[in-house]
Amino acid sequence: MDLRAQKTQKSIADAFYRLRAHKPLEKITVRELCREAPVNRSTFYAYYKDVYDLSEQLENELVRSILAGLPHPEAVLTDTARFVQDLFRACAPHPQLAVLFSGSRRGLLIARFSAELKRLIFDLYPERKGDPAFEVSLSFRIYGSYYAFLENRQYGEEKVVEILGRLSSGQPL
Repeated sequence: MDLRAQKTQKSIADAFYRLRAHKPLEKITVRELCREAPVNRSTFYAYYKDVYDLSEQLENELVRSILAGLPHPEAVLTDTARFVQDLFRACAPHPQLAVLFSGSRRGLLIARFSAELKRLIFDLYPERKGDPAFEVSLSFRIYGSYYAFLENRQYGEEKVVEILGRLSSGQPL
């Protein structure tokens, strides 16, 4: 992709983040976004089908970026305590997560992480794909940790992450 296209897409993404920080996705129009960017509507449509497509692309890009920065994504299988801690720490410097995955998009965060993490794991362990015990265990670790974290943040994020790590690795509480 050439530099001009990159700058245009960054301008659109930045405008989207600004608007999304104050408005639900359903209330953002292409016209408003193009005014904020500033780009022509035809330029917007050269890259995205609509604001939902833009949001989905930004969500996927951010999740992939976070997971790519994990030192050992396979630790979800071998050292879950470490994985949980690494993942929550990797998310911390990305305030865009709260913006992108707010309102009607809130439930999509864990689905995006789960899909990308499973892709990474099955790239490393292709023989495990289709193994029901393995896939159920993986889903339980991913979704269970996420929802337990959300439900218990009031105890302090570091403390909750530590407890989740101990639970995931079978250590006594």
